[in-house]
Parts: sequence; structure tokens; C-alpha cells
Amino acid sequence: MWLVCFPLLSATNDGRFKVIEETSHLCCQIYLKETFVYINRFSIPYEAMLL
Repeated sequence: MWLVCFPLLSATNDGRFKVIEETSHLCCQIYLKETFVYINRFSIPYEAMLL
């Protein structure tokens, strides 16, 4: 299990993500597949730490 923290993101019309608020972070315990984080069926590449 990994603990991943990433900025709150919003999907744009072209399928990319933009940061809503850089000072706010959402932390979730999730499973990783390769180097991508799968949350709500979106692939968000972000560094993760194994705690």
C-alpha cells in the first residue's frame, strides 16, 4: 500500500489536468500500476512514497 499526496486537480477539456489549489493536497492510500496513479479512472502520473 502506498500513500500518495498530490495537488487537487481538475480535468480540462483536452483531457489534461490543472492544479486547482497548489497549497491544498489530497492524500490517499491507493495501489500503483507502473508509474501511474489510478484515481477515479483517471491516470495521474505523480511521485509516490512507500511508507
